[in-house]
Amino acid sequence: MLFQYKQPHRPGKTASMIIKEVSIVRYNHGRPERRPDRVICENWLSLYLNGTLLREIPVTNRDIPDLVTGILCTEGYLKSKELPQIMLEGSICRVSLEGNIQVKTQRDLVDCASTRVELDENIQPLRQGSPRTADDILSLVAEFQKIPSVYHETGGVHMAAFAQDQIEYWADDISRRNAVDKVIGKGYSGHVDFYQGLIITSGRISSDLILRMVHMGIPMIVSISAPTDRALFLAESYGVTVCGFARGLRMNIYTHEERVDTVSKGH
Repeated sequence: MLFQYKQPHRPGKTASMIIKEVSIVRYNHGRPERRPDRVICENWLSLYLNGTLLREIPVTNRDIPDLVTGILCTEGYLKSKELPQIMLEGSICRVSLEGNIQVKTQRDLVDCASTRVELDENIQPLRQGSPRTADDILSLVAEFQKIPSVYHETGGVHMAAFAQDQIEYWADDISRRNAVDKVIGKGYSGHVDFYQGLIITSGRISSDLILRMVHMGIPMIVSISAPTDRALFLAESYGVTVCGFARGLRMNIYTHEERVDTVSKGH
């Protein structure tokens, strides 16, 4: 494996610690009660690419190599099938890649994508592919909500998953973006065909998540939450199907509904 780790010893706190128990006062029906509760641990990661600071981000301290791989994938730093060399020491992560790397900000990437549409440039949207039934999508969401994430213990993280006929990879993180990046990193390392699947997320669908779909060739993103208007603008322009508020037997299809077969299996 190309991943290399150097984890320093920190008395009283391990690098893998992701949940902490705290004492709280629960107020319920007019009565206070002191009791223990569990909260997510927030860590910060400083990510350096060829010696230049690329990101400083809050993280849930697990699946860090997958997170870093996902970031490098979606921002175009990795060549096809190239695995990064990752050195992790405490909260510092250093990655070395060959070539003259120009570090880009996430804002630059989003603005560039929007400007291309606004200037009426010739954009090739993602291929159509075979549609999925709405029932199958909602079944995947139901499976997604049963994932044994610390979300169910703390409510302090977001979840994301990559699915084809079933959920292939999943991850959680205090950042919804990180959770998606971790899943993409897992899929990239596992050599999956991203075009044959979809991303499911618990978080809001924003424009930067749409760009992740475009760059990786993922034709659909589904959330139990809502999209933003800018996300829908980019999704419509670049050929990404966006489904939101996917809960139970319902969901909203916002863009490129041709990928969703809404004829129920029961009819």
